[in-house]
Amino acid sequence: MTEGWIQLVAPESGRESTLYREYSRTLGSGESASLAIAICRRWAFATDDRAARAAARTAGVNLTGSVGILIAAVQSGSITRQEGDQLLQEMRYHGYRFPLESIESLL
Repeated sequence: MTEGWIQLVAPESGRESTLYREYSRTLGSGESASLAIAICRRWAFATDDRAARAAARTAGVNLTGSVGILIAAVQSGSITRQEGDQLLQEMRYHGYRFPLESIESLL
C-alpha cells in the first residue's frame, strides 16, 4: 500500500475494540470504528455526522469534515480550487448542505 494521508484501517487493540463497542451504542459502525481508532492512535477524525462530531469533541479528537478534506486537497495540490468547487457543487446537488457557494473564502 502506498502511504498517503488517507488510510483504510480497522480496530486492532483491545482498547480500540472496547471504545468501538461503547460508541456503537449511539453511533453507526463506521463512525464508531473511526472514532475509536482516532482516539487511540491520536489521529484526526473526519465525519459530517453531527452525533459523531459531538463525541469527537468530547473526546478531544482533532476533527474535520468533507469541506475540510476538500480544502486539504486543494492546499496539498491534489486538486485545483476549481475542482474543489466543482466537487462541492456535486455534493450539494446530492443533498450536502453547506452555506457557501465556494470554498474560496476558506482557503
